[in-house]
Amino acid sequence: MYEYIRGRLIYKRDNVLIVDVNGIGFRIKCPLNEDVGTVGEEVRIYVSYIVNDEIPTLYGFLTIERRDLFDMLISVSKIGPKVALNLLSSLSSESIVNAIIQKDVRLLSTVPGVGKKTAERMILELKDKISSMSNIPSIERQESNLLPSEVADAIEGLVALGYSRGNAWQAVNTVIGKSDVKMNAAEIIRHALNIINS
Repeated sequence: MYEYIRGRLIYKRDNVLIVDVNGIGFRIKCPLNEDVGTVGEEVRIYVSYIVNDEIPTLYGFLTIERRDLFDMLISVSKIGPKVALNLLSSLSSESIVNAIIQKDVRLLSTVPGVGKKTAERMILELKDKISSMSNIPSIERQESNLLPSEVADAIEGLVALGYSRGNAWQAVNTVIGKSDVKMNAAEIIRHALNIINS
C-alpha cells in the first residue's frame, strides 16, 4: 500500500517514530537504533504496512533492502513483526543473511524471541530465497568489529552463568556499541558483567 513516507521527523524514542506529512502524523515502528535521521529533519522512511488483529501498523526502515528483509522474515511461519524487529535490532542485516546462508542456528537463537526451532525454521524457509537475491548479502556494512561467533559465545556464556537470554543480549549489545576494537568472547563477557552488575 505504501512504499515510503517522506516528511519531518517530530518524535523518535526507542522503536517508535512520528513523521509529519503535510499536517498528518504517521506513527511508525522500527528496529531499535534504526538511524533514520534526527528530530526536526526531513526524512524518507521505507515502510511495510501490516494489519494484525484488525490493527494497522506501519514498520519503517532506512533502506529498501532492510524493509525487504523484514518482509522476508515475517513470511516465515510463526515469525511476526515483533520477532522480525528483534532480529533487525539485534543483528546487522548482513549478519542475519550470512547466518541463514551458513545455517548458523546458534547466532540466530541468541536473539530474544528466537529459539532453536524458530532459527531452524528460518533457515529452512529462507535459505533458497536469500541465495537467489544477489543484492541482499551486501545490504549493510555497518558491522561491529566483533565476529558474530564471538558475540554468540559471549551471550551463551552469560546464559550459562544464570542470566536470562534477554539480559545477556542487552548487555552484550551495549558492549558492542561502545567498542571500536576486536574482543574475544571472554573479554565481552567481562565487560558485559560489569554492565549487568553496575
